[in-house]
Amino acid sequence: FPSHDKILFLDIDGVLNTENFRDTYGSETLNPFLVRNLIDVINATQCLIVVSSDWRHGHISTIHNALKCCGFLDKLTSAEHDLLKDAIIDVTLDFGSREDKILEWVKSHNIMQWVAVDDMELDLSDDHFVQTNNTIGLSQSCANELIKRLS
Repeated sequence: FPSHDKILFLDIDGVLNTENFRDTYGSETLNPFLVRNLIDVINATQCLIVVSSDWRHGHISTIHNALKCCGFLDKLTSAEHDLLKDAIIDVTLDFGSREDKILEWVKSHNIMQWVAVDDMELDLSDDHFVQTNNTIGLSQSCANELIKRLS
């Protein structure tokens, strides 16, 4: 991956779905309103996504389909659709803490501009981390923070 890419390390539970949403719609369903906030981040920053969530095991197509469906409903331009289609580029490896996985990926791909979004408190510097609230998920204000850090 080119070193100038902007990378968003994406957790899913507590970010694109919340506890109440999972209880109502199932644990493998994403909240379309929260997915739309993610689409706003992708379109505003042209970032690429590396999935750092446990969802990286066998659920990438669910995330990809949610992006496509919400993008379709939002009547995005063809350029914006292309961004979404190719947005998810990788997953983190299976060793160590979530922070270790993220930092190893950053180091091995020589990435300068990146941010992680997660509902868990991660031991990452503030300029590289936005924490969501598990009961709210990726709110518009969290999305705006991501856009700020990736711009």
